[in-house]
Amino acid sequence: LYSGTNGNLQSVYFVQGGYYQKSFGKHGPHTNPYTFGHFFGLPIEGEKVRLVHQWVLYESGAIPSLENHFVGSNSLANKVHALRVMPDGSTFKTAEIESPVTTSDKWFRPVHNVIGPDGAIYLSDWYDARITHVDPRDNWDRERGRIYRLRDTRRSPGYAMDMHRRTTEQLVSSLSDQNQWIRSTARRLLREKKDPAAVALLQERLTNADGATALEALWTLEQMQSLGESTRLLSLNHADPHVRLWGVRLSADVVPLLSSAVFKSVMHLAKTDSDPEVVSQIAASAQRLRPSQGYPLVQALFQRDEWSSDPYIPQQIWWALESQIRQQPEGMLALLGTPDQWQFLLLRETLLSRLSRRLTSEQDPNSLTLCARLLMKAPDKDAVSLLLEGMESALQGSRLEVLPDALDKALKTVTARFGSDPSWVGFGLRIDSPSAFVSAREMVAHSQQKEETRIAMISRLSELRDQPSVFIMLQLIGDSHASESLKLAAMNGLRRFDDDAIAEALLDQLPKLEGDLLQTALSVMAGRTEWTVALLTAVDQGALAREAISFDVLITMQQRGNERIGSLIKSSWGNLRQPKAAITTRIHEVQTTLKRLGGDARKGKELFAQVCGACHVLHGEGRSIGPELTGYDRGNLDFLLPAVLDPNLAIREEFELVTLALRAAEGELEGALLTGFISGMEAGVLTLTDLAGNLTRIAETDVVKREHSTVSIMPEGLLDTMTEQQVADLFAYLQN
Repeated sequence: LYSGTNGNLQSVYFVQGGYYQKSFGKHGPHTNPYTFGHFFGLPIEGEKVRLVHQWVLYESGAIPSLENHFVGSNSLANKVHALRVMPDGSTFKTAEIESPVTTSDKWFRPVHNVIGPDGAIYLSDWYDARITHVDPRDNWDRERGRIYRLRDTRRSPGYAMDMHRRTTEQLVSSLSDQNQWIRSTARRLLREKKDPAAVALLQERLTNADGATALEALWTLEQMQSLGESTRLLSLNHADPHVRLWGVRLSADVVPLLSSAVFKSVMHLAKTDSDPEVVSQIAASAQRLRPSQGYPLVQALFQRDEWSSDPYIPQQIWWALESQIRQQPEGMLALLGTPDQWQFLLLRETLLSRLSRRLTSEQDPNSLTLCARLLMKAPDKDAVSLLLEGMESALQGSRLEVLPDALDKALKTVTARFGSDPSWVGFGLRIDSPSAFVSAREMVAHSQQKEETRIAMISRLSELRDQPSVFIMLQLIGDSHASESLKLAAMNGLRRFDDDAIAEALLDQLPKLEGDLLQTALSVMAGRTEWTVALLTAVDQGALAREAISFDVLITMQQRGNERIGSLIKSSWGNLRQPKAAITTRIHEVQTTLKRLGGDARKGKELFAQVCGACHVLHGEGRSIGPELTGYDRGNLDFLLPAVLDPNLAIREEFELVTLALRAAEGELEGALLTGFISGMEAGVLTLTDLAGNLTRIAETDVVKREHSTVSIMPEGLLDTMTEQQVADLFAYLQN
């Protein structure tokens, strides 16, 4: 199963039971909170542009140059793409070849492709001036639309006979036809006819025909509900891997418990099959089976180290194991009964930390006791570290409220057996170990400690609101020898603390800061009412330039609805929004300028980096905060001008600034406000990415209010400080 995508990777290959990248802030978390990973679009060599939302895999023979290629319509780029599809382990990768259809007609909006009875590709063309769906202006063309036929000009058009007139024997023979439309139609008609005579003919094809025809026969038998056990066993032992793959899938799709003979064959494949797609399907099917069969399949799969580097299989094995844990948690202990069962690469690299994370996420006494039993079984220090790493991941943004006796005993036992380890400090923080807090603070303060360790500890101490660490973080901010990454982590960590010393230190530092450090400091100051007032007062009194305050920070401040804050903003900036009439006038002015002046795209590129590149990527350059512009309809000024000059006309939901109000800690009058974009949602933990790229993980239980801004973070009047020539240069680059 494959599709297009609204992203720049263009195509997605879907495996059964898989989870895939999405805009979490718009669409919410995965349906399973314990996925602990997901898949992305297929890697592509070539143009990485939107918007191809549908592909056909051409397998019809009438257009040789496109045979076995993806063919997809790009409504934004006014063209049709073709991709070569190549195996990449259990999945695929793609490479773009010459586009079969291109045009300078900007109204060409191909939206759908189908393969016809003649083997040609038929394209539906919406034919309109614009394709954007978020623009509220109702100026779509409702009178035109086209259908094109794409064929090889060296071949005459050919048409199939009326397939309803074909006999059963002819329909079965049609399963070998080169044209995929004929093959799929033959399958449908055989299913509808339900002729018993077809079964023997199809079984003969499954046994003796080439792989492609055998697969068509298998599919047809399934659709006719004539796939008995002997036929299933035949498919599972077939020479062609695609037939074996579908034999596994069709067997497990029907019942949650396979017959003993079928299960024995599937187990044999799990242990021995060398085809990655077959193994991938076994992992997918194991999710659907009951523990008595699911657990043994998982064990057989994770004992095969050769699959540890496959792009999909390790994650799929985790999903299969998680499905079994959901049904029968104790069953997983049997997989790890002896020390030698702990030594497999897949288990260590993928499963152990996810397993303990899954059990800990529920914070259920029984699940935590299972964690304790795993720790007691762990044969070495590395295994203990992996288990504790997973347990700590489950507690991101929070701590373990109650430490069960069994887990307490297990922790003491492994410490006695293997000694303590610095990597265990993170979990110690989650169980409120005093010595762990001392160690974590020392790690942050010690300049000889690895920077990544110091940053990770800052994040943990901040999540747990460790007040003594505030002084250490403030020291880092003022340390001229500290790296920018470390200072950013310290600033970001201070968001959660209500300490006036933080505001004083940041106000003192602000005039010296720039870039991400300035953006982060402003965001922290905007997180609390008193700090916001202090910041705006500094601007009002001339102690800080108003140009230092970015537009998104002003939006966050204004959203508080505080009268004093609103008054200070108006005093220094006036109204943040322009009247619609003024925007419309400005659009017409820029249109006139662009008709009159030619632009220099090279100079426009420099302007883009200064004005737009902080939030947008174009041609691979810039930052991914707002939408990537490369695949947009940039050649259409009717779309581009309102997008630049009236950014509030339409805001895509996934790019709305989100404000999270956190629960106030004991002794605080108000909790902090955090702003950014929801970039992850997993097992009760939100990941917020701010405009400087800082990641903050917050337990959903700590969020008391969540608001989406109705104002774009892109300011109005973006071109007002430019000369007419600079405007022309910028648009020359944007439309390049």
